[in-house]
Amino acid sequence: ALLCAAVLVAAVPAALAAPALSFPDITDTELARDVAVLTMLGVIDGDESGRFKPNDSLTRAQFCKMAIILLGRGDEEPMYRNRTIFPDVTSTHWARGYIYMAVKGEKKFTVGMGDNLFRPDSEVTNAQAVTMVMRILGYADADAGMSWPEGYLSLAREKKLLEGLTVGDVNAPMTRGQAARLLCNMLAAKQKDGSSFIATLGAAADNVVVMNIGGTAAENIIQTSAGDFKAAGRGMSRDMIGLRGTLLCDANGYVRTFLPDRTGQV
Repeated sequence: ALLCAAVLVAAVPAALAAPALSFPDITDTELARDVAVLTMLGVIDGDESGRFKPNDSLTRAQFCKMAIILLGRGDEEPMYRNRTIFPDVTSTHWARGYIYMAVKGEKKFTVGMGDNLFRPDSEVTNAQAVTMVMRILGYADADAGMSWPEGYLSLAREKKLLEGLTVGDVNAPMTRGQAARLLCNMLAAKQKDGSSFIATLGAAADNVVVMNIGGTAAENIIQTSAGDFKAAGRGMSRDMIGLRGTLLCDANGYVRTFLPDRTGQV
């Protein structure tokens, strides 16, 4: 009995070490993994009740912010808050810096609505979100060919950006769950020049297996087939244990995120 008690006590720190980092309203395994990937990058967060709300729609401003943070440029946003280019993105709008970076930044990937407005609080449509992702990957209107948005959607299907997504009505709002899958597909994609997109975000190592997650909750030691690492920001979900994929580290060797392959094999 004493031995059993000792074993149980010893197991408690390991169980508490790495929180699940998941959301109670996500029941789909694939979606949970996509959200976990983006949560580590700081792209996704829950609401005040700790829920993800995968079926809620996103605004154009919210999608721009997600893309800028995924690109690792979120820290630069305060420098762009005093620059306005659309009359409906005022000096008090919460996303003004992100929108300026998305339209005029080094990696610009969107434009206004054709009436000199950006409409930041309008729902982002499937067509708009896919177009932004394709532009981040280096594609332009000339590459998409035919009329918008059919050309971009066709190109996205060809490049496997829409795997796992059902894009029926191109003008329908994109949900938070769909956006998570689209952004993870982008992480796994090749750029127009054939290079790996995820490799532009840091040091990317393929075919890495997550073996365990230990240490204290603050340490979140990630034990992998490529060695042991610490998380750069948010910890890694224990749902990643046993999966093979791409490990993305920053310049200091800390893990930014882990992108599982699509086989689902554990």
